[in-house]
Amino acid sequence: MKYLSLFIILLLNKSFVFSQPNELDINFQHVLSIYNDQENFIVIEQESNKHVHIYDKEFNSLSNFLRKGDGPGESRKIESSFFDEVNKKLYLKDNDGSILIFNLTGDLISEFNIEKFSSTDMTLTSSAIILAQKIVLTNDKILNNSSITVAKAYQLDGYDELYELSLTSEDLEFDKIRNVSKVRGIMLNTNIITMEEDFHIISIEGIPKLFVFNNKKLYKSIKLERFIDESIKITEHPLYGIGTKIPAINNNMQKLNKGAFTITYGNKFQEIPFGFLVFKIKEEEIELFEEVNIKNDLDINSFKSYSYNNIIYIFDNITKFANTIYIQ
Repeated sequence: MKYLSLFIILLLNKSFVFSQPNELDINFQHVLSIYNDQENFIVIEQESNKHVHIYDKEFNSLSNFLRKGDGPGESRKIESSFFDEVNKKLYLKDNDGSILIFNLTGDLISEFNIEKFSSTDMTLTSSAIILAQKIVLTNDKILNNSSITVAKAYQLDGYDELYELSLTSEDLEFDKIRNVSKVRGIMLNTNIITMEEDFHIISIEGIPKLFVFNNKKLYKSIKLERFIDESIKITEHPLYGIGTKIPAINNNMQKLNKGAFTITYGNKFQEIPFGFLVFKIKEEEIELFEEVNIKNDLDINSFKSYSYNNIIYIFDNITKFANTIYIQ
């Protein structure tokens, strides 16, 4: 495996130093998230006998918890997560509709059930847990320009539903997809970050746009010019029949600090090169600051990253770390 080249860019008076990959002799089962709280590395797996793994700085194993199962304090499959740095709590969404909250020693602090739906990302505000959800677009919804829920907010204390964030098929520009009537539905993952208390940014898999919500309403949408020629396509195969091709143009979105965030992109099999875009925000205006291309021969389908405490972790979402980027 070739190591990544060295890149240096400047962001908001901070330098991004692209390091050699951290090759680890550890196999993970579908990595969902990676966090670092200065003392520990936290790896969360979607499918494993124990979903949460805590390591020290030298990557010695400290603890493993959250057993796979259907009982109290257990999980079948983790769909989304969030690490509360201030209170050192892990928020984990299971596919059965439950939210589990742990401390880093593996003690279950709380468990509660919400409406069952597939959550693909999670964020927290001072008063709410916000779950981005997998959206299913049927032909009827597209033709009728129906309202489509992309995220739901729940009260942090009490866990009652507070509000929804919604878009329409017109917002998503699905009217431009040819032959969409030939498929039963299109399922897309949603990413969400909270820049401020009521200022959220959403990206949806395969759609070259950012959706900015302010005070629970769609404030604006921003086209990702880098991917303006990429779109979801309806495909026809002589053997497999009708299908969809969703371009890997926004695999993952991560907040860097109050004024910046990143989006990763890339899929080897779609011939979309790997890289990430860095955006900065000033007075609620969002502009592209930098694009970084990553040249490598990693055999990966889904190129994701998670940032925490000035370190960005890039990984392949399947087995192990692909690379780390240190911010100095």
